[in-house]
Amino acid sequence: MGKLKLIIVLAIIAFSAKENYAQYNFENHDLIDQQYQLVYAGCKNQIIISGLSNIHHAYLTSSASAVTQLNDSTYRLKPRYRTHMDTLRLFINDEFVQKELFLVMHPPVSSVQLGNIASEQASIDTILNNINLNLITESLYKDYEIIKSFQIKTMNADGEVIKIFPITNGVTLTKEHLETIKTLQKGDQIEVGDIKVRSAQGMTRRKPNFIVTV
Repeated sequence: MGKLKLIIVLAIIAFSAKENYAQYNFENHDLIDQQYQLVYAGCKNQIIISGLSNIHHAYLTSSASAVTQLNDSTYRLKPRYRTHMDTLRLFINDEFVQKELFLVMHPPVSSVQLGNIASEQASIDTILNNINLNLITESLYKDYEIIKSFQIKTMNADGEVIKIFPITNGVTLTKEHLETIKTLQKGDQIEVGDIKVRSAQGMTRRKPNFIVTV
């Protein structure tokens, strides 16, 4: 993350504004941390330009993104994958006001784990207290991927299948899952597989299976 901060800081340039206008701050409200000056390629980045309440005709142009104006101060930007930087320019009444340079990044690939269980082993009590699948990513983008469905399979210590459950929609272990997990013995395994997620582009992707051993 330290390297990322350095890259982003180097990517930021100071904006210029006409004297007869106030300063306008670009904020990407789809980012977890507003201090970063970046947009994600292929994603619908939402940029809110603060300080435009008294302005009736403002628009934004971009060197690398498709720009859609949602309302007077909110814009949606979708940068192309083959670019690394994006220059955004703000115009008010057709007069250039401000320019900012954004770093364009590719969304990182996330992984899936059961709740806060980061290890391959966990007690039954720990598993019962972590019943939601959790996407783990270094991304600063709030809504890059969403888990759609998964399948649970339980196995004994020798790898023999105990039970295979139907596909479950959503992110939460069901009552049936939990009742079976309560009966598992030390060394038994819970395999979470057929994990499907929806990306920010609306595409369905599969994630690798993972196993938690009791």
